[in-house]
Amino acid sequence: MKYRTMVLALASVAGTPALAQSAPDDERDVVVVTATRSEQDSLNVAASVTTRNVDELRQQGFTYGTDEFRGVPGVFFRRGEGDGDEFPFVTVRGITGNHGNDTFLALVDGIPFVGADEEVLLYEVPYGAVERVEDVRGPVSALYGRGAIAGAVNYLTRTPTGSGGRLSVSAGSDDYYRAEGLFENGWDGGGFIGSATCETYEGWREHSARQNLNLFGKAKFSLSSQTRLTAYLNYLDRESEVPGAIPTLADGTIPPVAGGDEGFLGYGDTRNELTGVLASLRLDHEASDTGEIAFSAQSKRFELRR
Repeated sequence: MKYRTMVLALASVAGTPALAQSAPDDERDVVVVTATRSEQDSLNVAASVTTRNVDELRQQGFTYGTDEFRGVPGVFFRRGEGDGDEFPFVTVRGITGNHGNDTFLALVDGIPFVGADEEVLLYEVPYGAVERVEDVRGPVSALYGRGAIAGAVNYLTRTPTGSGGRLSVSAGSDDYYRAEGLFENGWDGGGFIGSATCETYEGWREHSARQNLNLFGKAKFSLSSQTRLTAYLNYLDRESEVPGAIPTLADGTIPPVAGGDEGFLGYGDTRNELTGVLASLRLDHEASDTGEIAFSAQSKRFELRR
């Protein structure tokens, strides 16, 4: 099946420019943007917001998607149970949805980051290009629309300030390997940042292996002293096995099931393959000293094979 959608949004917000890409060292003065869509001191925001610096998370043992939720008050996640290896389950303030992660919204620089089934793409976030993560607990549907009734998590990407790059390689148990490259080039009035991530994992049990490829690019241009244009492109390719739910006895044998193989879903195909492209544009214009107009457009195309 193939999916193609286009999302357009126009918003006018009060405050200083809406994309804060760095935070002061003093945690009491952290600037957040997700809860209000404008830069605000965290102490002045009437919402529960937690900010996480990705470089600090890596020093603490960050491995892959959903690790950024560790230690966030009011957020519970699990993986490694049932199909949780393929689709991690996240609960914000005890609010659960009808289908996986449909009660909170994931965003990249304030633009929704959801897949073919309208669920958040937690494993496909371009972590190599992300500088900071903001978790908002509580409904923000008035700002971002449906899907944000429990909260939102915003992945704020880095702003290129110079020219250079880095390469990191990590490994773990069960044949887990991850290679991540980052390149940035900044210039007067703009810049470019690109990241590439390749991950393989054999899984801790049968039929739980996966392979991920993620390519991300962001280019920023100043059209005038008041107007900025930012373009995003994200390509993802994921192949994964889904552990089945076939019932077994204590000795490992499979008991007979009413309806046989055809009557029990656990005997079905245990492989998912997803490729997708997300392209986004964002235009920010400072209309005055206290107001800004932002326009964003996004095109998505996914191919899901089971």
